[in-house]
Amino acid sequence: MAEPLTIIGAVAAVSQVTGEFVKLTTKLRHYLKVISRAPKEAQAFLLETSNFTGLLNFFADLADRPVQGMRKRERRARESRVSGVKEQGEYICAKMEYLVDRFAKLAKQDMTQLESLLERIKYLLDKPDIEDLRLAIQSATIHLNAMSTLLMWEQEPSNGPRRQLIREQLGNLLPMAKKADDQLAEHQRQHGSTYEDLQRPFLGA
Repeated sequence: MAEPLTIIGAVAAVSQVTGEFVKLTTKLRHYLKVISRAPKEAQAFLLETSNFTGLLNFFADLADRPVQGMRKRERRARESRVSGVKEQGEYICAKMEYLVDRFAKLAKQDMTQLESLLERIKYLLDKPDIEDLRLAIQSATIHLNAMSTLLMWEQEPSNGPRRQLIREQLGNLLPMAKKADDQLAEHQRQHGSTYEDLQRPFLGA
């Protein structure tokens, strides 16, 4: 039984978002190598972007697998989950794109010393909220882990030996996802989120 086109299209969109995120991460890594005394906080979260990218690919692979006998309601639920991941990825990419653009200005090779100094002063006077991006990626990564685990549970045979273990793992991930959401919301409540105007999607199960 072939997967509905809506699911196929949503999975393809997740893969496209993943590709865009990989490109942005590659650019950021390059700019951080070029910039002298690059902010440590920007370098620190590059590992988290790699984890996020890996989980996006893993989720897309799981969501793309057909499930024989899937009911209409189950198909709609899967489509909703995949679409939610796509929206979350787009939200993260919007934040990441802003950050990459800021560092691109600092990494220009044809600037005079004065121009370089002015760009660095501009950056320091209006620093991007890297912690907001880090918390957003952290939250999205846990949600992706939960969504992937849910798909694994759905695809495990009802009498499969791993089904109960996967369910317990999902039960552990859900409170972690809520805690990550709360940390991001508290940070944005205290510091705002001025550099992007997207509403953060919620990846409900």
